[in-house]
Amino acid sequence: AVLEPGQSAATTIQPAASSQVLGNVELKLNAAIISGLGWERFHLGLIENMAETSKELIGSLGWDGALAAMSNTRMNIADYFKETVAVVTNPAIDREREQSQFSTQVIIGARPEVSKSRHSDDRLVQLQLPILLGGHADIGDESILRELASQFGTMTLQQLLDVFEDRVQVISMSAALDETMEEAIERIQAEAVNAVIKHAQCLILDDEDILEGQRLWIDPLLVTAAVDKALRIADFEPNLRRRTGIVVRSGALRDLHDIALCVSLGANALVPYALFAVGLGVAPKGGNADLEVEVVITATSNMVKTLKSGIEKITSTIGCHELRGYGHSFSSIGLSKGIASVFGTPNYFGSDGRGLTWGAMKDDSEERAAEMRGESRGRPANPDRFFPKMWKKVEGVAQGEIGLEEYTEHML
Repeated sequence: AVLEPGQSAATTIQPAASSQVLGNVELKLNAAIISGLGWERFHLGLIENMAETSKELIGSLGWDGALAAMSNTRMNIADYFKETVAVVTNPAIDREREQSQFSTQVIIGARPEVSKSRHSDDRLVQLQLPILLGGHADIGDESILRELASQFGTMTLQQLLDVFEDRVQVISMSAALDETMEEAIERIQAEAVNAVIKHAQCLILDDEDILEGQRLWIDPLLVTAAVDKALRIADFEPNLRRRTGIVVRSGALRDLHDIALCVSLGANALVPYALFAVGLGVAPKGGNADLEVEVVITATSNMVKTLKSGIEKITSTIGCHELRGYGHSFSSIGLSKGIASVFGTPNYFGSDGRGLTWGAMKDDSEERAAEMRGESRGRPANPDRFFPKMWKKVEGVAQGEIGLEEYTEHML
C-alpha cells in the first residue's frame, strides 16, 4: 500500500480492521503519570495555548533557565540538547515567504534498494507530516480522528496498524525493575533487529507498559536513537533500516523541541498522545472520554497546524526545505560519554562518570515509577527558571509603580 503526495491517508487505504489495538487501556492520564513522563507546568501552558490559539508561545528574552545538567527539577533527555546552527554562515530560509516550498513528508515501511523495484508484498505509506492522531482512548472518537487526519494527509495510529497488519512489531520502551538501563537498551536493539529480519516493516516503540509503574521508563529519544543505530549497522543485506519504519508512541513528547529531536534521531512518525490529551484538557486532570466533537476537532486541528508550521520553522533555520533532509543539527550538554555515544552527536561537559550516567538514569526512572504506582506524590513541577516573573517587576519600576528597594527584595 503506497500513498502518493496529496492523497488522503484515510480514504486511499481501506484495509481490513487489525486485531492490534494500542492506547485503549482504561488508564487515565492523571498528574502522577504526566509528571512521571517529564512534563512541567511550562509544557502544559505551551500546549494549552497551542490548542486554543493555534499559535506557539514566544518569549523575547531567550532561555532563562538552568541547563538540564544543573536543573533542580526533573529533566528528560531532550532538555540536554540544543540546536547547533551557525547563523552567519548558514542563513535561514524565510519560511513565511517560501512556505509553499517546504515539505514535512515522511515515509513509513519498506523502501526498495537503489536501482531495484519494490517487492509486491512490501508495505509503504507516505504521509504529509510525521504526526499520527489517536493513541489513547480518551482523546477523541476514532471515526472523528480519521476524518481529521485525512484533512492533514496523515493517519490515526489504528489506521497504520490496519495497513501493516502482521508486519507490525510493537516494542516496549521500558526496563524490568531488576534490569540496568544498558541491558534494557541492548535487549531492545536486539528485539528490533530480530523483528526486521523476520520481515516486520513497521516498528512501534511504545511506552504503555510503564504507565502503571510496574516497569521502568526509558527516554523515547534514547530508545529511538538506539534502535535506528542498531538497524543501520546490523550486518545484514539489504540494510535493515531501509526495510522498516519506526513509529514512536510516547507520552513524553511534550513540545515541538521533543518532536523535532525524535524525528531527527530516526523516527518516521510520532504518536504524542499525552500532548493531545493536555490540549484537550484530558490531562493532567485524568479527564473523561465524553469530549464534545467540536472541541476535539478544533483543539486537535490547532495543535496539528501549529506543530506542522513549527517543524517547517525548525528546518528553515538550518537552511533545509525538507524534513527528511533535517539531520543531527544539535548537540548535548552534560550527558555522560556512555549515553552520548548512543546519539552520535557532539556532547559537551560530560565524561565517563560525570553528567547524566546510566546509574543516574535508572535512579530517576525508579522515582518516576514510584509516583505512577502512587507510592509518592507526583505532579508537574514549576519550571526551574531564574527570574520567570522579572519583566512584570521591571515594568513596575519603569512606570514608577514600585521602587528599586521593592524590586530588589522581590528578586533576591
